[in-house]
Amino acid sequence: MLSLKLYFQNLTIYDYIGFGWLFLTFIILVIFSLYFFGRKPMFAIFMLFISFLFIPGGFLGIKYFLDNNIRKNSVNISKIKPLHFTNSLIVEGDITNKGKIDFKKCILNIKIKKSDKNKIRNFINLLKSIRKVTMFIDKPIAKMQNYHFKTMINDITYKKDYNVSASAICY
Repeated sequence: MLSLKLYFQNLTIYDYIGFGWLFLTFIILVIFSLYFFGRKPMFAIFMLFISFLFIPGGFLGIKYFLDNNIRKNSVNISKIKPLHFTNSLIVEGDITNKGKIDFKKCILNIKIKKSDKNKIRNFINLLKSIRKVTMFIDKPIAKMQNYHFKTMINDITYKKDYNVSASAICY
């Protein structure tokens, strides 16, 4: 819910163009279906159904396109260091702006998951993380620039083999 609120607070001109295109296409499909309602009612109902399915699919498609082209980023974890006398873990890495705009804010998600040699158990462990940490970065990141992060994750009581993954959503 917080990510959705942050998304709407940081809309760019590309978001407005995409949502305007989506709304215009929806209106055209509804008018098209109303035009054919008297002549071919089944076709009109089908077009109306398609136009209402187009709304959630369009929102997801626009967000996917913008995140993979305009707001593209990569996260590289460079160092993972467990602390011996506490149940903590230090994670260091970089967020790289590979997009076409400068980032103003980023949300960094770090997940720690169990690792297992059994393929089925390893797949189940990928769905459930031991610990998840969210870090808010309010510093701007210019195009093709890096931001170095370092964070400490507490209460890691799992001592066996684990995987650490990180992802970022930037605006």
